[in-house]
Amino acid sequence: MLISAQAKVLRSDPVLLTTLEDDFYHYNNDPMLTPPTAVRNGIILPLSLTPAGTGYTAHITDRIADPTEIRCQLQFTESGGATATDGSACCWCGPQGERLYAYYLPAGRRGHSCGTHAWYAVSKPVISAETGWDEIEPDLVIVTRYALKLNWNMHELMVYVDHLWDGTPAELPGALKHLRGAVQASVEKAHCKGCREAHFAKVAAAKERAA
Repeated sequence: MLISAQAKVLRSDPVLLTTLEDDFYHYNNDPMLTPPTAVRNGIILPLSLTPAGTGYTAHITDRIADPTEIRCQLQFTESGGATATDGSACCWCGPQGERLYAYYLPAGRRGHSCGTHAWYAVSKPVISAETGWDEIEPDLVIVTRYALKLNWNMHELMVYVDHLWDGTPAELPGALKHLRGAVQASVEKAHCKGCREAHFAKVAAAKERAA
């Protein structure tokens, strides 16, 4: 499972792009981040998440005066699979248990064995279902909710992380029954030997990632 965040500036402006690039190279200390990138009708600005309490925060550029020109997204991945002796997986859904559109899938929808099999970028709250097992311990599922909030006065993005439940699949409480599909998909993926494909992605609008 990979979690990161990005902001999209909803206007194309070469001067602003140059300014954001200068800020990025001056202030950024995260080697995993890529520089701001011009895309159709905007600029993508990767954000560095810092642990804060039970969640994360990220500074957003103060070069933008209008908050309506910024759209923030949480980025994450479906990944996992099983070997002969253990397995783990993470699947994602929306607040009501609905499947989410993946914006990238491996070419032919067949990724690396027990690797990453779907990529997402979403603004609304999302829920992860993580499953792990081994030869000693049975399936343990952890369900977590993630939600974004933009504090424009502080130029800060907050990612709230709430632990909803953990236990065996059979113990899923009735209050979370709407998440049963994602939980079951996570369990199945964690037992899928050499898994190479997404188990709970909505794929109709997804683009296949080049090999």
